[in-house]
Amino acid sequence: MSQAEADPAPFRVDGRRTDTRQKIHEVALEVFRERGYDRATMQEIAARLGVTRPALYYHYRSKDDMLASIHQALACSLDDIIEWARSRPRARTTRYEVLRRLDELMAGPWGKFTLFAQANEDAMRDLSAASEFSVRMDTVGDLLSPDRTVEGEMKGRLALAALFMARARGRQLGGNQTERAAAAMRLARQLCA
Repeated sequence: MSQAEADPAPFRVDGRRTDTRQKIHEVALEVFRERGYDRATMQEIAARLGVTRPALYYHYRSKDDMLASIHQALACSLDDIIEWARSRPRARTTRYEVLRRLDELMAGPWGKFTLFAQANEDAMRDLSAASEFSVRMDTVGDLLSPDRTVEGEMKGRLALAALFMARARGRQLGGNQTERAAAAMRLARQLCA
């Protein structure tokens, strides 16, 4: 049996087999951001992917399932950072590396998701995994804290907020994305020193 026969809903993008779920996530986020979550449809996502709706339904029953999957994949990317940081001493170099890794995530799919989440807060509230994500973010904030004082804990969380703000508040902050990301990193490093 060939691979195409074994997979009841294979599809190709640009003629090549791709990481299907990742591609669906990218396109879905693009559609969600452009149209708003409530106005986006599975049909539009399928059309952008160049597949039929049934092929898309093979992977996700609904756009709610799709959003939950996107959110879960991004949240799990934090687990690697958390695990790595916990295996290292609570030192400035560790905090700086956590910031670098977070910035790398923000430059990729996280940045797109952050923009979506800001514009679609109602959809985000309905996510069952939102509380798990909150716990992860608290853990990262704690890992970024330079010490266990109230001020130290605040600095860690403010550093984390700076990275998110640089992506989500472009109109309010001005400059281009590169300038905002660099400013956020400088500020975050000062807070975590």
